[in-house]
Amino acid sequence: AFGSIGTEPCIMLTGPAVVTEKVLKRAGMTVADIDLFELNEAFASVVLRMMDQLNIDHSIMNVNGGAIAMGHPLG
Repeated sequence: AFGSIGTEPCIMLTGPAVVTEKVLKRAGMTVADIDLFELNEAFASVVLRMMDQLNIDHSIMNVNGGAIAMGHPLG
């Protein structure tokens, strides 16, 4: 499944949680149906907000560290 959304441009970083809820609903699934989440992020706040909003346990989110752990491409 896939989804697209529009969010408040002044409050960036909110999109991943909103669209994840939409996609899961469309697929007839819940967060509990997902074993691991991999969220591409440039800021830790994106991951933290998604974990908080969707009640995702830290142990299944970006288990390999996510994009931040690999280093930002711009340095």
